[in-house]
Amino acid sequence: MDYAAVGSQHVVDDGRQWRPGFFRRLPWMGLLCIVGACLGVAASIAILRASDGTPINDWRYAPTVYLSISYTITNILLAVALGHGVTITWWTKALGDTTELGDLHRYWDYGTSPVSAAMAGKKFNFIAFACLLVAITPANGPLLQRSSSVAVQVASSPLTLQIQAAPSIEKPTGVLSGRSLAVSLMTSDFAPTVQSFYDGQTISANNTNCPGDGVCTGRLQGAGLAANCSSYAVPFDLNPGTPFNVSTDPAVQGIDIFSTAFLWAAARPGNFYLDALYKDSSAMGTGCNGMLMVQNCTLRAATVQYPVIVDGNKSTITLHPSSSIVDDVVNDVLSYVGVDMPGPNSLGGYAFALNNRYQGVSHMRFVGAVGYELLSTGATGPQFASLEDVHDYENGMCAVKFADPVQNLLAQARELMFRTALAFGNSSTVQTVSGTADRTTNVYRSHYGFLGGAVALTLVSVFVVLITFQGFWLLGRSVSMSPIEIVKAFDAPLLAAEDSNAEAQDLVKSAGGRSVRYMFVHDATEAQDDKAGSYVGVSEIDRARMHLEVVDTPGGH
Repeated sequence: MDYAAVGSQHVVDDGRQWRPGFFRRLPWMGLLCIVGACLGVAASIAILRASDGTPINDWRYAPTVYLSISYTITNILLAVALGHGVTITWWTKALGDTTELGDLHRYWDYGTSPVSAAMAGKKFNFIAFACLLVAITPANGPLLQRSSSVAVQVASSPLTLQIQAAPSIEKPTGVLSGRSLAVSLMTSDFAPTVQSFYDGQTISANNTNCPGDGVCTGRLQGAGLAANCSSYAVPFDLNPGTPFNVSTDPAVQGIDIFSTAFLWAAARPGNFYLDALYKDSSAMGTGCNGMLMVQNCTLRAATVQYPVIVDGNKSTITLHPSSSIVDDVVNDVLSYVGVDMPGPNSLGGYAFALNNRYQGVSHMRFVGAVGYELLSTGATGPQFASLEDVHDYENGMCAVKFADPVQNLLAQARELMFRTALAFGNSSTVQTVSGTADRTTNVYRSHYGFLGGAVALTLVSVFVVLITFQGFWLLGRSVSMSPIEIVKAFDAPLLAAEDSNAEAQDLVKSAGGRSVRYMFVHDATEAQDDKAGSYVGVSEIDRARMHLEVVDTPGGH
């Protein structure tokens, strides 16, 4: 080629110009692929940000589907960008003063084959590194797939509940009889409430406005109790005297070491009394003497605010499990007129139901040679008894101790009153409760650690591929790795008549119609000896046919 220098341009002998320059040779397609890959990374980040904490029903397809599309497109664009970078690097290296022919082969080989790049050995170069990095970049797929998962989330929102609850107990719960005005029966209206309480059944609550997929909390106003308790200790001694006298020794008569009772009197029908006595770990010595704990609680009928939980899915209501009677806000202490005649009574049946269930006595006495005897009536004493310190079931029975029953019994009294308030509620006693609905929903949860790993891997690959574009401004025309363009660059005789600075598409237009074949070809101009001028190559078929008789191939081809 004959060049005449014209500024930064060169004119080729046939008039075509070699025109390098930064903006003139900017690799738009490669850069668009780079930009597209970056947009794919941004899309992955946006998908995870948008889906984090949102209900799965808000998405037609899972975020992982959109992530799969984004990182697949990103990886494809990155591979295409690398192809442009390899092409630019090959041609810019071909312009170098110290480039060897083997270098050109290796730039092509390492840039198109990760296997060849991995086996480069001492010839490892930047193109090999870029090719390997782009080959492992699809690892961003598993990372992005792990970056989104399904989790359970509780979302809270305010709402107003509508619950029927009586603010006071006005309907009869029991029937008084006799001169003592003792409660003898529970009314038919109250008996089902007591039975469900004994059985521990759930409490139905329909049409409360609590959503079917939510759990609602609030404070419900209804008939309740205002509690006031006091405690003190009394001494006891079950050690037999010396000398021992069966008929007079107090130890033989024995004492109650545990007792519970709910008391009520018609003269003061608005008051209930819980009396509890129990022998705890404060007993001295062997446990046969010490102090007995006594607790007396006065429970007054009141209107209170209960902390409640409504399950919208099951349509049930219950007291908040972490609350106790001290958490009930007392709005008003109610007054009930004393009763002096037999008949139905508002609160007598309630007290009767509690005492019938929770009255209990455990009596201990010394019985001589077989040690101590413990007799219990009712289920309450055995329920709170502990034998952990009893190792001798004769004299060692004094080591029996009891847990404090008061808090448990107060909780039972509160529970039954709560059930009674709900059972006696009607349309005229609907309580409007300002509460909160906690809805449990399945949401997508983004894990930004996996996202960070995927983004870092992809951006490093983008940066490395971008470096392969270095030197594009040195090229004087658009280049490719087309075999025709490469053949022309190596001055092949087949294209000797074509423009030396033509692009691949121009070469195809001007010479693409020629019929060629890869074969043994005889060139008589190279030597007088026919065989000396033979070679294997791509040649025009008409030219090859002229020399078929001198081509040394089996079968005459």
